[in-house]
Amino acid sequence: MTAGYRVRVVCQRHNSDLPEHEIINGVIVERVGVIARIENGLISPSFPSRLRQRARSAKLLHLHLPMLEAGIISLLVAATPTIVTYQCDFVATNPILRSLVQRLVDKSSKVAIRRAASTVVSSRDYASHSRISSALETSIPIFPAVLNRRGGTAKFRVSTAPHFGFLGRIAPEKGLLELLEAFHLAAIPDSVLLIAGPIAESANKSFIQRVRDAAGKNPKVRILGSLPESDIPNFYASIDAFVLPSTNRLEAFGIAQAEALLCDIPVIATDLPGVRTLVRQFGHGVVIPPSDVRALSVALREVLGRTGTTRSNAALGDGVKEYVELIRRLLADVESPR
Repeated sequence: MTAGYRVRVVCQRHNSDLPEHEIINGVIVERVGVIARIENGLISPSFPSRLRQRARSAKLLHLHLPMLEAGIISLLVAATPTIVTYQCDFVATNPILRSLVQRLVDKSSKVAIRRAASTVVSSRDYASHSRISSALETSIPIFPAVLNRRGGTAKFRVSTAPHFGFLGRIAPEKGLLELLEAFHLAAIPDSVLLIAGPIAESANKSFIQRVRDAAGKNPKVRILGSLPESDIPNFYASIDAFVLPSTNRLEAFGIAQAEALLCDIPVIATDLPGVRTLVRQFGHGVVIPPSDVRALSVALREVLGRTGTTRSNAALGDGVKEYVELIRRLLADVESPR
């Protein structure tokens, strides 16, 4: 039981090393087998039917989109009230598949959203600029849950010179190649760039090698890899500015930049819907065009002098609490006598 509710997560088993069934903090996790991967998506023929089976005994179903099967699932579980969280627009990297796959995923998302009792987005900015903005007009903006990472020690710091940091998945859409080029171009004396995060399973080997090659050419770049939770406060305590150089709509918010802002660290973020929201709101950083290496290099030199309004968890809101309140209202509607 979690907050008085029995919660079951039905998902796709993206990694064969993960167990098919387990309980995490009281939440039942059930992973369905995968037979193939297309771009960032997984192909699991049994996933819709398994979800339909579990939804029959549920009072509320929470779908996270984009998901190719979302439209079909929403039809299969028509008897169960549904809440949708629309994370971001799907972006296909393969130019041959891009038009077809994106259209299919968008259409599927629209079907699921139309049938949902409520839809949540991370920001009104992202929703209004989404490819399916017409379907998101009545969506509810709720910031993702953000942890306060203050109180760490600067264990990754190697000098008193400026330290810049990136924390996130090592994936093409994160703009790491642009960041490495811009850092080299900025040529700030004795500065250091710390890159932390896991390698995304969708990232191809050639991209990973390009990142390693670009980083290896500069002795001031340190790739830290995936950090344990206990080291994340230490990462933020080690940097003077945080960089989120994402390049496309797969980035809709950027939780790491929110964590940096809560630590009073200025942020460089790209001018993408949702991503630019926090820097504009707090005025503590610089917003630059995506994939603009020269603008990023200038921002690296300028960001350290930026100041903004005081940041706190209260300013970002409590995403978990807002979700719980929304779910309680929906459950009350389900349980109230007709």
